[in-house]
Amino acid sequence: QQTIDNTNTNTNININTNDTEDDNLILKGGIELGLYKTIATTLNLYGLSLTTAGHGAFLIQLTTLIVPIVQGIQGVPIPRRIQFSVGLALAGVICFTQDTTAATAV
Repeated sequence: QQTIDNTNTNTNININTNDTEDDNLILKGGIELGLYKTIATTLNLYGLSLTTAGHGAFLIQLTTLIVPIVQGIQGVPIPRRIQFSVGLALAGVICFTQDTTAATAV
């Protein structure tokens, strides 16, 4: 890093000379996350092709439960009403997926 001292205004300006290294790191991270997203979406769509539209729509919404569950595992405090909502939604998913009539419709 290079520091420039401007004596007229008494301010220091830091110039980062490692911008290309930072850009490369960001690009590599973006490529990695994009690859994970592509794999997850492909598997999700494949799974949806094996079920009915009703089950598929409900199971897609299950992905919104992943965020509070993962945050809870990581130690982030989750409000009681969110915990209750996640539990209720998981119970609904379990009941919904136990419906054997949809399996014969495929």
